[in-house]
Amino acid sequence: MKKIFVLGILVLILSGFVWAQEENKLNVDRADTISQSQITSSPEKSEKENGKSYEKMLSIANISIIVATLVVGFVALLAAILGALGFYGYFQTGKMRGKITQELEEIKKLRAGVISECEMAKQQRENIEKIKTVAEGRLKEMEDIHKKTKEIAEKVMSIDKGIDEKKEATEKAANSAQAYEILSEVKSLIANRELDKADNLIKRLEELDIEGSAINTSFSYNLVKLGHLKKDDSYFKRALEKAGRAIRSNKNYDVAWYNKACAHSLLEDKNNTLESLKRAIELDSKYKKMAKEDEDFKWLWEDEDFKKLVE
Repeated sequence: MKKIFVLGILVLILSGFVWAQEENKLNVDRADTISQSQITSSPEKSEKENGKSYEKMLSIANISIIVATLVVGFVALLAAILGALGFYGYFQTGKMRGKITQELEEIKKLRAGVISECEMAKQQRENIEKIKTVAEGRLKEMEDIHKKTKEIAEKVMSIDKGIDEKKEATEKAANSAQAYEILSEVKSLIANRELDKADNLIKRLEELDIEGSAINTSFSYNLVKLGHLKKDDSYFKRALEKAGRAIRSNKNYDVAWYNKACAHSLLEDKNNTLESLKRAIELDSKYKKMAKEDEDFKWLWEDEDFKKLVE
């Protein structure tokens, strides 16, 4: 578009210049024609007038040429200004284009950097996923190891518990055997009226603190015998406690219930005596006859409640 505008300006300048030349030529021809006409028609006019007329026409022609030249110069100046402005615009456009191109290059570099960072981030993410997978595998292995270790520990604890239980059972068996030996010796000492020796063995037996219905029942029986011989109610109380331990070991042990009834009776506790004797009779009816003949219940033989229980 700018090239067409400049070309139009140049054509206009050339047209003005050609028009000025032609106009100048026509003015000269007109002056010559007029001069010839005047010479032919009026030969008598003076040469002075002819000279003035000729100078006037030349002056007009020169003015026309000057005006045309000024117009052409103005147009040329205008064209030069427009050309300069166009060149400046083209220069600025080129400069702007270069700047835009540079910015585009920078944007490309930034884009390449962003793409590179994205690739690095992607690679790091993949590495993190791999590490996560490995960590999860290791964690599972550790959980399996922990589970197996726990199972082994439980087995060891179970073995230790079994050993402890066996050890405890062995100790209890040994203590029970010793307790039976002591009770047998106590029974023999009571029969021989060696009460002090029997009492010392009873103390040793209490130190063993043996559990079990049979041993504690036998223990309570011997305490009742000692209480009778020493005429000491404290032995009956101790016999009551041993009978209670025997019942805690076996609630359906009839002998223990009968010994407990005897101890309550010797302490003259009617209600507990009848309650314990009733439980013994429920377990074995033979205790009805035994209670009627046992001296431990003598003070209750005439009691109506006792009679109803043993009938």
